[in-house]
Amino acid sequence: MDPRLLLSTLGTVSRAVPAEIAQRTGVDEEHVAAALAGLERGGFVQRDGEGAYRLPPRSEGEARELYVVAILLEGIALRSCPRFSPEDLAALRAANDRLRAATGEAEAVDADDDFHRLLVASCGNEQLIESHTAAKAALLRYERTYFNDKGRNERSAAEHDAVVEALERGDHAAAAGAVRRNFESSLPDLTRDLS
Repeated sequence: MDPRLLLSTLGTVSRAVPAEIAQRTGVDEEHVAAALAGLERGGFVQRDGEGAYRLPPRSEGEARELYVVAILLEGIALRSCPRFSPEDLAALRAANDRLRAATGEAEAVDADDDFHRLLVASCGNEQLIESHTAAKAALLRYERTYFNDKGRNERSAAEHDAVVEALERGDHAAAAGAVRRNFESSLPDLTRDLS
């Protein structure tokens, strides 16, 4: 089960038991419970004594930690993956075009998330991909805050352009550096928004 769906669903309520989430998502309760247990082990959700789950309170510290995880995982993925094909590069550009054209935060977050998932997808390391998926899912609630300001769409897309240009040259180390700059440039705005 995609952790983004679970965390997005939990983000709309203060707390929920697996049966409620199963009903909202259309996924059977057993799979929801297993996915929530995995997210709890990773620290992405908290369970109370009554068996209900909730998101932990948002914090600047958590955002910083998740950004570090995303930077490291995307850097490892980019340094270990084969050269991106023309089709891979076209998919990255399409996600980035959607980010530029986004008129609302949900569209911007989806496009940005797609871009970063595409960066990691070709590395072939399923454990890394799963860890990245969980970290990016936990970041979604922070990115919704970040992309409330439409001006940030263009800045992020321009930073993504640098990633794609490096990948087009086959310079995966430079692409990893550009990804790092993309995350690091957004963190001051995000922490200000959380204050």
